[in-house]
Amino acid sequence: MGGTMQLSNRTAIVVAIVAVIAIIGSVTPGYAAQRSIGKVSQKAYIGAYGTPAGGSQSALYYNDKVYQQELVRTIENGRTVIRFLDRTKLQLGSASELVLDTFVYDPDESAGEMLVNLGPGAFRFISGKLKFREGFQFKTPLVAIGVRGTDFLVTVAANGATQVAVLDGEVEVAPLDGSDGAVINANQTGTVTGPGSAVSVTAGTGISTDPGLDYNPY
Repeated sequence: MGGTMQLSNRTAIVVAIVAVIAIIGSVTPGYAAQRSIGKVSQKAYIGAYGTPAGGSQSALYYNDKVYQQELVRTIENGRTVIRFLDRTKLQLGSASELVLDTFVYDPDESAGEMLVNLGPGAFRFISGKLKFREGFQFKTPLVAIGVRGTDFLVTVAANGATQVAVLDGEVEVAPLDGSDGAVINANQTGTVTGPGSAVSVTAGTGISTDPGLDYNPY
């Protein structure tokens, strides 16, 4: 009888462990199979939210991790700053959203790959430690932006119209429909107004007064 009682106790323990594992798996589906690619570096919380793939939306606070395939958005007058593993910095201004599609970083080779899909809003990119950024790309509904430079702004309108202003370095802007692209140098802005529109290049970088795009030391 003692042996039967021990067996029953062991069975109960096993069942309990399995139940706990099942609960953990069901509570965190968005994070279970993913790795962190960076974190929120802005200390003040100003209306930013993240939705991991397969997960639910939650507020993004200082030091919260972000993941591949995560949707990040800000509310009206909101802002946040994401710092990736290579110390690349991506700022979001008011009412902005993006998807962190891909980020791969090899610290030994100082090389990596990034793809970020930008929705409506205002954004600023400042590159980190990577020496080789050929694999870094941003996409809006109208253009692909190849990263050659170190510091640039992007605004995306509700209809997809895109402006790219380069503060330092250079970027390549290529319309997704095959229209003529252009290399945008420091102190220049490239604009694509709609489908079939070639990139128009003008002097200056004053495309946005959003305070979320001001230089952020975090």
